[in-house]
Amino acid sequence: MNLWTFLTVVIIAWALVEIITSKNKGKGKGNKQLEENYQAMEERVEKMERRIRNLEAIVTDEGFEESKPKESNMTQDSVAQPSQKTSEFNTRLKNKLK
Repeated sequence: MNLWTFLTVVIIAWALVEIITSKNKGKGKGNKQLEENYQAMEERVEKMERRIRNLEAIVTDEGFEESKPKESNMTQDSVAQPSQKTSEFNTRLKNKLK
């Protein structure tokens, strides 16, 4: 083997080693990122489970049904029905604009 063939083989072997090691380094970073994402998702699920347990406790509480507003009260609400003053004001405003 002459000198140029030997140098070519060494350079190609060095390049292959660099490519392989760089891929392995990238895999480690990806796994670390996946692990961080997994931990964040686990924490989020735990928070949601606690929230669901709290909501279930509130809904199953006996006093919950009594504290809910009744639909009949909502139809009789003064906000749902315009007051006499509002109607008079609208009528006066229309007359001024004519």
